[in-house]
Amino acid sequence: MSQAIRAFTPAEDLPGVVRRSGGTRTSAVTGTVVPATGASRAWPALDGLGVLLLAALIGALTAPWVAAVAAPAAAAGIAVCLMRSGRTPAHMLLGLRSVDRVTGIPSTARQLLGARLVTADVRSGPDPLRILAGAALAVPSARLDPWAPQSAHGAHGAPLVLVLDDGRRLEVTKPTILGRRPSDPSGAAAVFALTDLSRTLSRNHIVVAPHPDGAQVTDLGSANGTSVAVPGGPLTRVQASVAVVVPVGACVVVGDRVLVVRGPSEVSTP
Repeated sequence: MSQAIRAFTPAEDLPGVVRRSGGTRTSAVTGTVVPATGASRAWPALDGLGVLLLAALIGALTAPWVAAVAAPAAAAGIAVCLMRSGRTPAHMLLGLRSVDRVTGIPSTARQLLGARLVTADVRSGPDPLRILAGAALAVPSARLDPWAPQSAHGAHGAPLVLVLDDGRRLEVTKPTILGRRPSDPSGAAAVFALTDLSRTLSRNHIVVAPHPDGAQVTDLGSANGTSVAVPGGPLTRVQASVAVVVPVGACVVVGDRVLVVRGPSEVSTP
């Protein structure tokens, strides 16, 4: 979890990208989400009741000692779910997510004990882990059709830079696979792992390569898909396994992560 927190250190604002989680830039989490109210605030009791019912069922079907073992194991599993994704079975039933009040991401065990948890109603308001593309990017328009299929091994252009929604910059000099835990046994492509707090990325999600007209983007058959917004255009889902070319300034959305394509000369050193 410490690695995930470092990935969301404060960064300068990015044009056209709204980031609702991570770092001290969103330290006032309660001002950006709708807090759980009423009966929804009793989610710990609902999870506890679920553990007791599960233990009773197991005890009725097997033996009391098995139920005595199953109960703490189920409780531990719920705690792990809360620390990994901010959601427990009760959260999913009630449409909630709990995150740390300061960082805006799922809490560590120490933070849970420190009572820094805030629970958001994601049915009535934004999910604190969701990262969304803005309506339009504040960059010049480009005269380029980004949806024209390209050769999967098309001509590569000058190196480009992907600016991530957490402020990090990734220089792309050759085909680069991005995802939750990307790998390329052939060794032909570079790999870059994206922090996946909301569990929306596939292991190998997309491959991005420099192109003379910007960046060549190919979705690798990901579960949640890839969408692209050219400067000033709508967010459009791309077809899996079909390479498309997008211009500098385009916004690439993979799961709940947002990347902005920049040329090296457009990105200043932090």
